[in-house]
Amino acid sequence: MGESRKKTEIRALLWDVGGPLIDEEEMTSEWRGALGEAYRSVFGQELPLDRLRDAIDGAIESFAPFAFRSAMWRLSTGDEGAYSRMMKAFRKYIGPYSDRLRPGIRELLLELAARVPMGIVANQGRGLEERLEKMGIRECFRTVNGSDDVRMWKPDTRLFERALATLGVRAESTAMIGDRQDNDIAPAKTMGMYAILFRTGTHARQHFRYPEERPDSTVGSVTELREVLNALI
Repeated sequence: MGESRKKTEIRALLWDVGGPLIDEEEMTSEWRGALGEAYRSVFGQELPLDRLRDAIDGAIESFAPFAFRSAMWRLSTGDEGAYSRMMKAFRKYIGPYSDRLRPGIRELLLELAARVPMGIVANQGRGLEERLEKMGIRECFRTVNGSDDVRMWKPDTRLFERALATLGVRAESTAMIGDRQDNDIAPAKTMGMYAILFRTGTHARQHFRYPEERPDSTVGSVTELREVLNALI
């Protein structure tokens, strides 16, 4: 963990959903299995584990915004027809997004919402606000920007700008909390935000491409995140 700003400079928080708020480990494991099933349905043979690993790792290292989509393209070896059939099969095999909150995160959000304005900036399917309501955390956020609902996707900085405008704060006074170096940390740093990487899940091994994209803080648990945020706000 690290800190490079005075606590009075952070006046708002932006959050990704999958990773910091929701534990997606089980869902990601299911998606890997669905990718294998999609490959078998298209090519009529089992997908070797090393090929699956290499395809996903390659997508992550290349900063592909949609890692599983990129992995499917790699596995289809340039055959657009095979890629389209894999995508169709993959959607059939995967389940809904995970809504399992990390232990302690709701309590932390309620505490923080009483101190600073907060917003969501996330690549998520339609109906994100309704999902947040069901999880009991919608009230914590003054603005919710789900990619499929607003038709913009990270790392497009316009999605972040939309949230900042609604909150009425500058990027330099805002901290972004996310689990991906490409979709969360890199655009946040480009805009001048304080960037907190919650290292977890499929993208846990992802690293910044050059020093300007280095996270200001890195955490691996809600406890560590609480410590960093309490020092900043």
